[in-house]
Amino acid sequence: MILHRNCPICNHTSLSAFAMDTKRKGPHISRVRCENCKLVFANPMADADELVAYYDQYYEKDSY
Repeated sequence: MILHRNCPICNHTSLSAFAMDTKRKGPHISRVRCENCKLVFANPMADADELVAYYDQYYEKDSY
């Protein structure tokens, strides 16, 4: 897990909750918004090991 305390674009520290998806299969995804540049991004972000686990266990390969 990669937890951002600053915006990855403008490096501002003012991040606010934006959305959370708890209904899909797999781990939940939280999104935050930078109050400076308005970028919305996943926070925390999955690291490489978590992405491998997600695509192995949850990704619906037959649907895409």
